[in-house]
Formats: sequence, C-alpha cells, structure tokens
Amino acid sequence: MDPTKQAGKLDADRRSVASVFRRWWLPLTVTVLATTAVVGWRQGGLVRGTERLDDSPASRQLLSDEALVAGVLAALLLGVVTYQLQRARAAAAEARRVGAESASAERRYRQTIEGCLDALIVIDRAGIVCEWNRRAEETFGWSRAEAVGRFLRDLIIPVELRDAHQRGLERYLSTGVGPLLNRRVEVEAVGR
Repeated sequence: MDPTKQAGKLDADRRSVASVFRRWWLPLTVTVLATTAVVGWRQGGLVRGTERLDDSPASRQLLSDEALVAGVLAALLLGVVTYQLQRARAAAAEARRVGAESASAERRYRQTIEGCLDALIVIDRAGIVCEWNRRAEETFGWSRAEAVGRFLRDLIIPVELRDAHQRGLERYLSTGVGPLLNRRVEVEAVGR
C-alpha cells in the first residue's frame, strides 16, 4: 500500500475513534449530569410538578427508585460507549496490521519485479501498461513513469503490427488463449 494512503487510513481510524467520543461520550455526560441534577434537586426538596416533595417514606422510595433507574440507564449508556470505543480501537488496530502487511507485500512485489533479469511489462485488459521494470526501461528506452498508464501498442509495438496486437489481445480476453503467454519469446518491438 502506498505510504500516503496508509497514513490517510490511520488518520481515518483516529477520526473514527474521535467520532465515538463525540457520538457517545457527550450524550453520556449530559445524561449523567442531568440525571444527577434532577435526582439531587428532588432529594433536596424542590418542587416536583405541582407537589412539593416531603420527607415521607413514600417520597424517599420514589426518589430512590428514580436514582436506581437513572443509574441503570447511565450504566447501560456507559456500556454502549465502552463497546463502541473498543470496536473503534480494534478496527484501528486491524487497519494498522493490514497496512503493515500491505506495505510488506508491496515491498516483496517490487523487489521481485525489479529483480527480474528480463524486461517485464504488465498490461491491463485494455492494453494499458500497469507495470514496467528497470530492465524494460533499459531495453525500450521509456522510463517507468513514462510507460505506466499508456497503451503498450503506442510504446513498443511496431506500427505495422499494432492491429494484429489488438486482435490478439481481444482474442485472449474472449477465449483465455494467447500464443505468447507463459513462454519466453522474442518478438519484434520498437524502442524509443
């Protein structure tokens, strides 16, 4: 994976952890503070609706029940927040692990491509160059930066053979059979 993309992915993971805090911790904090304030006011003898709370056992039981419900709700919300935070952290750790594996695989791939003793050119289904190793640079005179993203036929296929090359590519795409595949061959090509 491209280091820039990997850094972007880690930034996205950090943002996702931050979003868990914004999405869950702020409502949790507001809920707990509001519940604490309401229960405290009621226990302090403030007005409840149109009635004034007194110190009777029934009133105390009502306040105790309200405090229990508020505590259970706060605990549930705290559990949800903790669960979401753990998921976000696990996702961030997984993204870092995958990014490291991707970087390692990309390094091995690049070393294999560049270690080839022959010119190695990879094209996509449209015939556009996706890979061009150092030996191809030396052989054909085009740098990797110049070759990748261009049609192979425009780089190394002689003008008189371009139509045949295109027909061969189309035949391969429709049948899966190509006379030049999985063989070492010498063909006519042009350099820069």
